[in-house]
Amino acid sequence: MSSRRTAGRAGAVTALMLMSAGAAVLVPTSASAVPTASWTPSSGVATWTVPAGVCSVTWSITGGSGGGFAPGAEAPTGLWGGRGGLVEATLAVTAGDAFTIQVGDRGGHQNVAGGGIGGLSGGQASGGTSPGGQYVSGGGGGGATIVRAGGASDAPVLVAGGGGGNGSEQGGDAGPSGAAGTNLSSPPAGGAGGGTTSTGGAGGVASGGAGPSNGQAGSSLLGGNAAEAGGGGGGGYFGGGGGSSNKGQWFYSSQGAGGGGGSNFAAPTATAVTNSQATTYGAGAAAVTTTACPLPTPTIDSAMWGTAGSAELFFSFSADDSAVTGVEYSSDGGVTWTAASASRISGRNWSAVVTSVSQNSSTTLVLRAVGASGTTPSSNAVTLTPSRSGDDAAALPAAAALPDTGAELILAPVGTALVIAGIGTAMFVRRRAIRVPGDRRRNERLRG
Repeated sequence: MSSRRTAGRAGAVTALMLMSAGAAVLVPTSASAVPTASWTPSSGVATWTVPAGVCSVTWSITGGSGGGFAPGAEAPTGLWGGRGGLVEATLAVTAGDAFTIQVGDRGGHQNVAGGGIGGLSGGQASGGTSPGGQYVSGGGGGGATIVRAGGASDAPVLVAGGGGGNGSEQGGDAGPSGAAGTNLSSPPAGGAGGGTTSTGGAGGVASGGAGPSNGQAGSSLLGGNAAEAGGGGGGGYFGGGGGSSNKGQWFYSSQGAGGGGGSNFAAPTATAVTNSQATTYGAGAAAVTTTACPLPTPTIDSAMWGTAGSAELFFSFSADDSAVTGVEYSSDGGVTWTAASASRISGRNWSAVVTSVSQNSSTTLVLRAVGASGTTPSSNAVTLTPSRSGDDAAALPAAAALPDTGAELILAPVGTALVIAGIGTAMFVRRRAIRVPGDRRRNERLRG
């Protein structure tokens, strides 16, 4: 590195004049979306890391539907249990942040041979199960879809609840608070309560009849199991309760009430939140869309002449600059722009070398940042003025070394000025270092 550059970074540069220093500002225009990542129940417990240049992510997740009235009856809407929840939300992020995703599956349909199995969440228990009666069972509760900021043991930031499974009556939908399952009137069996934002749904309660049996309450992230032919509770931030079951006075085939839907959840840090029910039935899903960081406008902090025909600008950003891919400069007030050779010094501090500039006259320069989303407005302007008249610095005449080894100085006359270059970080000039050959009296007078 030349002594000129070192001096410019360490202190004032006589050729520098900052014309309109200003703070960097964020320019949120032209933010760009990048391709979406998505997951299904078969993804298991999945992880995803925020890529570089991304400052926010928008999630869209749905929970699994509750199991329906008959095996394999997946197309007709009326044969399904309750709908899964829908949560859409935007979260502010930093590149490198990690998320863990578990997608909820649908609840198992009613099965004479066995109960309707509760829908899993990333392969883990979530929706409540219907154990089944002598001749019929209820549907299992749908599994919740869960997004965590961090690892699998960290608290959820988003949850879409699962729908309640059907018994002989309809299971409840998931939602901000899950809906209760429908009661069975004869023999009397109570539908389970839906999960709320703070507690699991109550299990259904049966009374009278030939064999009343109550469902279990839901809990954090888990739907309650049903009794015999009742529907299982949907998983959720808090799961719905399991439906109760009963037998008629004159026959002994179990019948059951619907399970409660699980509750949705979005962390307080989430913005642009949609909290409702899915519009379709089936397994849950999760998808994320990333939004690039807005480009921050650079601020020129200092500048200096470089080698012949070039200058070096030192600039910084006041906000995240991970989306910056380069900079351009203009010497005509922003009419034309040229790419500069830029590099990061440390943190948000950068330098850029601009070329094809004359060092014989004043030159005003501005910068703008470049990224995938476009370019920023111009930075503050900096004007470099020539430190001498004549040719560029590269055309200086050869310097003559003085024999005085104590001063370690090199002197070269340039017009009426005297250019002094020193070796080391500290310099001083002694009067006797300036000698005029053949002038003994002047040299004696300068001695000391």
